[in-house]
Amino acid sequence: MISSASDLHSGLSASGATMKAPAPERPVPVLVALSSAERARFFPDDLTRADYPVAIDWHTMPEKLSAPEWAALLSRIDPEVIVGGWKMPPLAGEMVGRCPSLRYLCYVAGSVRKKVDRSFIERGGVVSNWGDAVAPSVAECALMLTLMCLRQATRFALDLHVDRGWRTPGAPLPLGLYRRKVGIHGFGAVARALLRLLAPFGAQIEAFSEPVPETVFAAHGVRKAASLAALYRENDVVIVVEALTPLTRGSVDAAILAGLRPGAVLVNVGRGPIIDDPALEKLAARGEVQIGLDVFATEPLPPASPLRGLRNVTLLPHTAGPTIDWYPLCGRRALDNLRAWLAGGTPPDAVSLQRYDVST
Repeated sequence: MISSASDLHSGLSASGATMKAPAPERPVPVLVALSSAERARFFPDDLTRADYPVAIDWHTMPEKLSAPEWAALLSRIDPEVIVGGWKMPPLAGEMVGRCPSLRYLCYVAGSVRKKVDRSFIERGGVVSNWGDAVAPSVAECALMLTLMCLRQATRFALDLHVDRGWRTPGAPLPLGLYRRKVGIHGFGAVARALLRLLAPFGAQIEAFSEPVPETVFAAHGVRKAASLAALYRENDVVIVVEALTPLTRGSVDAAILAGLRPGAVLVNVGRGPIIDDPALEKLAARGEVQIGLDVFATEPLPPASPLRGLRNVTLLPHTAGPTIDWYPLCGRRALDNLRAWLAGGTPPDAVSLQRYDVST
């Protein structure tokens, strides 16, 4: 499959070697599969007015369309590039077949797994997303949840708002983060961004991620915990930023959660299914650990979830990603990816098969 704009008119020589032809003179057909809200959020200056290395024939997806209408649109335009977002209908195998010229999906958000089949990348198609652009925002949210748990913000909020009270007599006093022992479960871009945010607190930090070698931790000045169980057992605060894989799914089970100290803090901004859900609910009900969650095993969180209404549990509706002021930065990242591909290069945030497989 052709992988970049400079390959559009490539052919084979008699010997079978690929010959690169000059960049095409005809405009490249690009379908913008974004809702009006997504377009305004990611591209406030209008992506069609930006500078590109080649001429572009822009097309826009209607605000609402059925699956048959989506298929018809792809067949009619046959785009070589799609700039897509959350509102873009999936590009399943049948849909990709509707646009045989499609070479590149420039996805403006995060996980692409529910938007395009793995086979598209296997055949040489290029897919990019926002890469690590939102890591600082997720790390910021993790820090916020940590501080809220240490300071028992949810308990005080319920005391004041719901009970119309003040301080709960006999309740544990809040804690601070300074010089606290912090364990980070996972060591990707979010974990590294979190290290920078934790630095002013003088926290003692260690981390754990099964496939990451000790040399990587050492390069960032972090000690690798002896095991996942040790990470949870030996730290005052544990922050989950791990990717969801077959190895990590359910890896934080009842035995590991039982190792958390009374008064410890557990924060999860990674993926909900990493933590065994029934075990987490039992831990929360005991009230001995402060818990901050942005992600859940089932989303949206069911109304009857036992995690709701607990004074030791702080909940967010999976909003640790970009804040409203962060979206234009992600839009600029998408434009960088698009320009790179149109210029015949590889988008900086191209999604590899390995990265695709750990998406959720």
